Amino acid sequence: MFSPTNLLSSTYYTCFSNYEEALQTERLSPHTRRNYLTQVRQFLLFAQKHGCDSQVLLSTPQVRDHIIELYRISLKEGLQARSGSINTVLATIKHFYRLNGEEVPAADREPSQKIERTVLLSEQIARLLGILREPLANKDRAIVTLFLFGGIRLKECVDLNVSDVVQTLDGFKVLVVTGNEPRAITLTGEAAQYFQPWWIERDKKIFHASEALFINRQGERISPSGFDSIIRKTGLRARLVLSARVLRNTWKKEQDWTRRHSIPEPRF
Repeated sequence: MFSPTNLLSSTYYTCFSNYEEALQTERLSPHTRRNYLTQVRQFLLFAQKHGCDSQVLLSTPQVRDHIIELYRISLKEGLQARSGSINTVLATIKHFYRLNGEEVPAADREPSQKIERTVLLSEQIARLLGILREPLANKDRAIVTLFLFGGIRLKECVDLNVSDVVQTLDGFKVLVVTGNEPRAITLTGEAAQYFQPWWIERDKKIFHASEALFINRQGERISPSGFDSIIRKTGLRARLVLSARVLRNTWKKEQDWTRRHSIPEPRF
């Protein structure tokens, strides 16, 4: 149950509803549309909390830019958000103003932060693979597999549905969408062996109403924090500090190494 402080006022809710209606005309994937709505709602709640009138927020550039700057600072210093996440929010706010027929704010991009990627070393990868070969919950093994062998992003994994998975002759293809760009993760060989037990187990849970590929004990879609907990718990068994980001960084490093050392095909 929401508390009053978590709810938009009637005037702010009208702004939100107008945006939601206009958003239906945009060619966006369902989960991109959900992301836009979530981010806009959080921005409007922030403005409301700071006593800004909804009409002033929409039509008064000086007030609008001041609130946006305060929100940027809140994301950066309060929530420790990365520059990429902040820029995504700023782009969404611009989109909100454009669909509402108002002047689009400048909202300069947040400078990129150069952060050294944490990746697993060869010996650490071997330890983690050893855990995947041991008795382990099928769901946990499949989730770690998608990150380590497929480089899936956390949000992509949360949004996966059963219908996004296709079993092939030599493994599985998993369709994921980031923004409007779909791509397929191919799991073959050892990776397919790690993923298959959950695919079979999930098929037996058809009595659950959720269409999500990964569900919790209540039959509901697992939250981002739920995935994070599963990954960290699996890492502890291998004496590793694991996260979704570390697993994806490791996958990207392996992909970069493969591209650099691949033998080019002869040209005739």
